[in-house]
Amino acid sequence: MTHRTHRSLQQRGASLIEIMVGVVIGLIAILVIYQVFAVSEGLRRNTTGVGDAQQNGLLTSFALGIELANAGNGIATSAQRLYNCSNLSADPTKSYRPVPVLITAGATADLPDEFSVFYSASTSLVTPVPFASVPTTYASGADFVVQSPLPGALNAFKPGDMVIAIKDPRAPDVCARSIIKTVTGPAGEFVTLAHTLQDGAGVDFTSESQLFNLGQATRVQRVRYYTELVDPSKPDSPRILYSQNLLTPAIAPVPLASGVVNLKAQYGIDTDNDGFLDDWVEASEAGWDAATLMAGAGTKIEQLSSIKAVRIGVVTRSEQFDPAATAFAHTLFNCAAPPCDGAIDITAPAQWRYRVY
Repeated sequence: MTHRTHRSLQQRGASLIEIMVGVVIGLIAILVIYQVFAVSEGLRRNTTGVGDAQQNGLLTSFALGIELANAGNGIATSAQRLYNCSNLSADPTKSYRPVPVLITAGATADLPDEFSVFYSASTSLVTPVPFASVPTTYASGADFVVQSPLPGALNAFKPGDMVIAIKDPRAPDVCARSIIKTVTGPAGEFVTLAHTLQDGAGVDFTSESQLFNLGQATRVQRVRYYTELVDPSKPDSPRILYSQNLLTPAIAPVPLASGVVNLKAQYGIDTDNDGFLDDWVEASEAGWDAATLMAGAGTKIEQLSSIKAVRIGVVTRSEQFDPAATAFAHTLFNCAAPPCDGAIDITAPAQWRYRVY
């Protein structure tokens, strides 16, 4: 009995080998769990990053698409007369010359372009009207008496409208800009406009002078779209897309979307004046840069009229850092059918997820 009891006690518990086998199995299970977790975390990070980039890209494309669709509204029909109004601002980006979309090229392919969109909000009159009598210079503050094709309450001019007086459509750089204070009349087909001078003091007028109504001053838009680094000291920091109305500089720029790595824009032009788009050019090319297009003597109205389209490419990135992501390379505006000029090779650093629109 003693022998059997002692033998039974010796067989209780687990041996060292059994313990080691159990530990190994446990370690393998933990390793598998961690591996599955790492894979799932990578998939989650990839999905989240791509979603962030896609959301930023869609928002940016939507906002810019709406603005580009408005470009030239209310000014296109009077481009020939507004063409010479480059004297109204020392800053060419704030000029009232009829350039619907003004593109400023980035220094390199990997640095974003910026552009401004110009349009008016006049709801009643989009063509210049002649003066009923030749006024004195703007500096005198004399009222304007001009034709108004709309009668009574439907008068084409309203208090608060921004108007541009054009001395002569054939004379370069002679325009003046005012805000209407009061409208008297009409008396017959004429109205009298009291105004406050904004730009162009001392301009003399002739029998050829005309007055152009841009609509309510608060709704006249030359909106600039540009990107800035959140931290300029860190080139890899996120970029934010801003919009700013250059005609009302007191209003701070408005952030639209984050994660905009690059933005490229090009003009589609009709090179032979046959009504068809023939070529795409960048704003960095000679003759198509912002300074030339906005200079009164730098371009001809025919060059501005040859711009038939604008195309933009937007590259956005994820908000979340992804160590598994590789460096990014892409060719913007790469197509198989003509006109296909103007392809741009761009790159972006690794460890972020990207989307192109």
